[in-house]
Amino acid sequence: MELQRKNIDITIAKKALEFSTSNFLEYNKVVDAEFSVLVDTNMKKLVAAYPILKKTFDNLPKEQQNELMFAPEMLRLLFYPDGILGDEKLEHFLGMVIEAQNAKITAKFDHKKYGRSIWTANGSFMISFDEKTNTFSTFHQSCLSNTEITQDYFSHFNLMNSADENHFSEEVVPSLYSFEEADVLELKIDETYDKLETSFQDFVRLFTNVLLLKKTNIDSFKSVTDNTHINRVIICNGHSVELEILAEAFMHEATHGLLTIIDIFNQWQPGNEETTILGRTIRSPWTGNLLTIKNLVQAVYVWYGLYNFWGTKPANFDLKYAEDRVEFIAEGFKKLDMEPYRNILSTLTFSEIGSIKNNFQ
Repeated sequence: MELQRKNIDITIAKKALEFSTSNFLEYNKVVDAEFSVLVDTNMKKLVAAYPILKKTFDNLPKEQQNELMFAPEMLRLLFYPDGILGDEKLEHFLGMVIEAQNAKITAKFDHKKYGRSIWTANGSFMISFDEKTNTFSTFHQSCLSNTEITQDYFSHFNLMNSADENHFSEEVVPSLYSFEEADVLELKIDETYDKLETSFQDFVRLFTNVLLLKKTNIDSFKSVTDNTHINRVIICNGHSVELEILAEAFMHEATHGLLTIIDIFNQWQPGNEETTILGRTIRSPWTGNLLTIKNLVQAVYVWYGLYNFWGTKPANFDLKYAEDRVEFIAEGFKKLDMEPYRNILSTLTFSEIGSIKNNFQ
């Protein structure tokens, strides 16, 4: 498939989400391959500003470099630097995560510089130093089934996210699972992934780098991504739902990853100014929740992908559940009205969404 970076725009999304076609995965692989090149380029530019860190990074095996570069915490720095860290703190953070990546090989780190413990940027590995015994100890978190996707239950980044007001309202109090609870949920998460057909597993793997799992005081399921921590999926209370809901969450959030990456190459979503002006005032035709215009245009593609996913009647999941979801999603599309937002969206985005809507007349 001869597509290059300049050709990656929102027109590719519809084809990439037509899961019943034999070549849907090829479109997704093109997006992923071009994004990989861009990540590598941006990472080299970033570390070049710090010669000492660059030397350590360059000496890492390629596998370790990739694990670091594609960690959502690093992707945020590469594509959405907000300036909060400042140059000195940025250098310290970058040094710490490179040091942690190197420690996966050497089983030691500079504890005098970085403190008693450090985590890799993807939350897969922690190393700590005991001053009393003058020894290092390590801790590894499991990956999703046979993939390299971290199942993060306990990392520093999981704890940091618990204080994120963008993901949790005042009445929702997130917390970490116990080791025993995590062991049980890990098996359930693996089972869900293993039940997906191979092509859907591949889709999830392309656009998911970390699963960040936690529970809350309100025992209702929630999955979420954001457009800054690319390919990070937060799953709350996964222990409380059936496998079909988890499977849908995998496909749902991977789709957000695809859409966010397309936007990096060629912006197709409304900008922050237009989104802020409208606010969270748009009623979702699927859930009834209030959305921003940016939420709505992403939702169109997410629900289109889920319609196609359940429309394949995945063999290892409940058939009645799949049929009900197809009917539910189709009803939402019939109620969808994009006309009020014609002048807010780009001509291309409006046209592409219209072509999806036309499938549900």
